Amino acid sequence: MSRKRGRTIESYEKDQRALELRKEGHSYESISEQLGYSTRSASYKAVMRRLREVDRPAVSMLRELEVERLDVMLYAVWDNVLQGDTNAVTTALRISERRNSSSYPCFSSSQH
Repeated sequence: MSRKRGRTIESYEKDQRALELRKEGHSYESISEQLGYSTRSASYKAVMRRLREVDRPAVSMLRELEVERLDVMLYAVWDNVLQGDTNAVTTALRISERRNSSSYPCFSSSQH
């Protein structure tokens, strides 16, 4: 049987299909039913396993692009922040939180 990193190619492909279904909006329960995982937790683990294997250079490029976009947004409000505009301060804080957000694991620096 063909193997990749100690896993079968079939297992890798099944995980990839689980990730694709999740990106399409399927629930983990639905993914389990469609692909034959025993529980919704098993399909969740398959998706997470596949995400950990994402091409690192591509993730790095996406992270840099996101940071550049957020920098542009922050620059646009910075003069108003310095003037004490509370709405601008709130916006700047939200931009900063977005940069550090753990809700975007593919942009997290812990992925290196």
